[in-house]
Amino acid sequence: MSERPRFRRLRRIAVALLLLIVALMLTVAWLVATPSGARFALARAQGFVPGTLSIGRVDGTLLGTLEITGLDYAYDDTRMAVGRLALQVAPGVLINFRRLTVRTLQLDGVTVRYAAAAPGASADAAPPVVPDIALSALPVAIEVERFEGTD
Repeated sequence: MSERPRFRRLRRIAVALLLLIVALMLTVAWLVATPSGARFALARAQGFVPGTLSIGRVDGTLLGTLEITGLDYAYDDTRMAVGRLALQVAPGVLINFRRLTVRTLQLDGVTVRYAAAAPGASADAAPPVVPDIALSALPVAIEVERFEGTD
């Protein structure tokens, strides 16, 4: 009779583990394949970006074509605004977690502003410095196959 309760316990553990795996798979599918999942993922990503990142409207999915309108980024004395950002990610990201292949990256209406020079500064002052964002510190390699930009 001791085999019966042990079998039930193992079956309950197996069912719980299976339900956990299914829930994890559904969560990942929601994140990458739905517009609400894309908005949720981008909202969480804002906290990991140095400086201040403001994201306007988000349309599309992370595995399809993702379009962001009204993207603003501020870091130290540098401000950048992007009217529209559209990207299409290769679906292989689900298989190879070390490489992110962006098939198409489009930027429209890009404006970059640096802090104004201090009053009385000479005209020979050093040009503005682009912020050093350590892309090498990212956990994945990023490859962009096609880039288009205007403004």
